[in-house]
Amino acid sequence: MRRPLALAALLLLLAGCARKAPGPAECQRFSYRVAGVTRQEQLAVRELKERVDELIRQCLTTPYDRELIGCVEDTGRMRACTLDFERRRRRAPADPDPPESFVR
Repeated sequence: MRRPLALAALLLLLAGCARKAPGPAECQRFSYRVAGVTRQEQLAVRELKERVDELIRQCLTTPYDRELIGCVEDTGRMRACTLDFERRRRRAPADPDPPESFVR
């Protein structure tokens, strides 16, 4: 009886944690928008495919946030959206409670 209750509590807790970083599908949409891809056939052009792949890689490995992705998807203004993103990153507070292993 305790096990199902604990599992249900864990699932509710995990459901409440919102992922801030975009996932693979969001990064693909983002890269298509930035690169101007409107049809899958366009990716037959090697240079365009490489550009899209690089944008997806950057999106997944750089701590982009959904606000940046949404800005680019809504406005198409990569440069302006990226500048706003960089401002947000600089303003983000440092972790106030570092793990014990980092405290000397």
